Amino acid sequence: MGWNIRSNTHYDHIHRFLGFIDKWLDVSGPIGRKLLEAKYPFQLEQAAAELETFVHLYERFGTAVQAAESTGNSRVPDLEVRFDAWRFRVEVYTPVDFMGFQLFKRYVPMVLKYLDVSCGYCLKVTTQPLQQTPGYDQAMLYYPYSIPEEKETYQWLAKFSERARQWLSNRSPTQALRMPGPGGKAEIVVEIVKLDSNPDSRQICFIGATQSTDTGLFFEVGTAEDTLDGGKQRYDVVLPTQLVYECYFGRPVWINAHWEATVGNFFAKAGFDDPCVPPPDSTPQEIKELLRISDPAAESTN
Repeated sequence: MGWNIRSNTHYDHIHRFLGFIDKWLDVSGPIGRKLLEAKYPFQLEQAAAELETFVHLYERFGTAVQAAESTGNSRVPDLEVRFDAWRFRVEVYTPVDFMGFQLFKRYVPMVLKYLDVSCGYCLKVTTQPLQQTPGYDQAMLYYPYSIPEEKETYQWLAKFSERARQWLSNRSPTQALRMPGPGGKAEIVVEIVKLDSNPDSRQICFIGATQSTDTGLFFEVGTAEDTLDGGKQRYDVVLPTQLVYECYFGRPVWINAHWEATVGNFFAKAGFDDPCVPPPDSTPQEIKELLRISDPAAESTN
């Protein structure tokens, strides 16, 4: 398959990704086709995550790994793996499956930047657990599962926009705007760093709640039972995963503890015990190159 990418050093990662797709397109079946048909970034991220998981397992089990084909409106897992006398079904959840969370993270800064007010500003936005939420463990951070679905989050964004507009329309607004986030598990705090008479001067700094490097925290909300689908047990285990060309894994969240000992050999064979690792630190040379690329003067000399 041919790809039209201009010869530019900035596109090395794209060339690598397209080569990865070309290599695994045919063998991955419906997953590869889904990736080619993606029209939006969220869809592309989801399909790429499924392909990366497929490749990780295929390199260990070969043709015992199959991408599941759906028929009609039936719901099927993304992958099936034959191992000994077992058949393991794998469903890949990606950030696109947490659409409410994605909308919240993406659009809060944009809503604030384009408020219909006559002043400019620099705002600092933070999130934190909502203290007065009954039954909520205050030692925990908020998680993507705690943000509701797309429709409810859109409605929250509209209310948040109006609250923020009224707040900054005051001649002397309070130092901070506090409002429960979508779903009521977290509070969003917008603080004024600086006000500006120029309405075109607007800066938003959005800082989400700090997350541990253990990706289990991205999915867990207290107990394993919280991962159930409407109270129905659709899975025996949830495995947080760092999906890249080489995949890494967090702590398994066992919903059905019966299988923990039984499938241990499968987890080891599948490489599901490779721990998540933080990305390597940038070298001074990499930072220098980044700054050179970002410098218009340096660009004009090339």
